Amino acid sequence: MSTRTAKARTVGAAARRSTDAAREMQFHVGPVVYTVTITPGELYSDWFDEELIGLCLHDGRKILISGACRPDERIEILFHELRHAFCAHHGRAPGDEEDDANNAATFAISMWRQLQSQGGEAALRAMVPTEEEC
Repeated sequence: MSTRTAKARTVGAAARRSTDAAREMQFHVGPVVYTVTITPGELYSDWFDEELIGLCLHDGRKILISGACRPDERIEILFHELRHAFCAHHGRAPGDEEDDANNAATFAISMWRQLQSQGGEAALRAMVPTEEEC
């Protein structure tokens, strides 16, 4: 999705409650921490005026993943949105393809380690939606 700041709203059924599943994850991206949550239903952006599967809100330091997506789709959406956050804070690698590959590897290793420290993909799949307004 876009690296621009956008307002987002969620639409859908109320979230299911679970005592075992987390409601959020946190990822250090550059000098800030982004909080990742699952929306209680479909995710819409006022900026794009359309339904989204994920959204990176730089000003709010949030990454939202649509509750309408299947849990097995979350990892790709998460890494896509984290890449937007990473590029916003670190920029794109200047130079050639080798520099870009090094930048991508640094991003992937950092985010993968942080995901694993929070329970890995299984924990991401088990996350339950939050009911707070985005």
